[in-house]
Amino acid sequence: ALAESEDGRAASCEHTERVVMQRIQSRQLSATGVPPDVTPQLLRWLLDAGVDEFTLTVMGIHGETAAHADAFEDAIEPFVLGLARRRVLVDADGQGSTREVRIFAFNQASLEALLPFLAGGLFYNAPSPDGWLEDFAFYRVGDLVLGIVTHLQEGTLRLTEFEHRAVARMGITST
Repeated sequence: ALAESEDGRAASCEHTERVVMQRIQSRQLSATGVPPDVTPQLLRWLLDAGVDEFTLTVMGIHGETAAHADAFEDAIEPFVLGLARRRVLVDADGQGSTREVRIFAFNQASLEALLPFLAGGLFYNAPSPDGWLEDFAFYRVGDLVLGIVTHLQEGTLRLTEFEHRAVARMGITST
């Protein structure tokens, strides 16, 4: 078993190495199972668990000035790693495909830049002339860990049994 802190986060440096040796289990998430107020805790846990990249879709309405989307782009620009082929979810049953996506570094600084844009949580989907964010995907060494299909309000969480238990202690439900 991994050493675990009181809040359920695993020691990061040993954690990634041991995950490789353990079986990954995919579980389904819904927006109701991931309350918006738990989003910061979940993202910090993912960071501690070795997640090192993320992607998302930044949306806007054609012909509109998307102030929210523009502000996000400005805040996150220092963390752009470039384009890379990664697995992305295309539907809620976890079936995905790989395609070239814009990858961002996931670290403490990028997390702090991201959090102000996630007040409604990872599943928040309110199309607006100001723009919006959707379809988040988080990766550990290139492997999908958390993928969201925003318009369906569902996603997939790919962790070891030990990690799923730690996430459940946050009040996040998955099946």
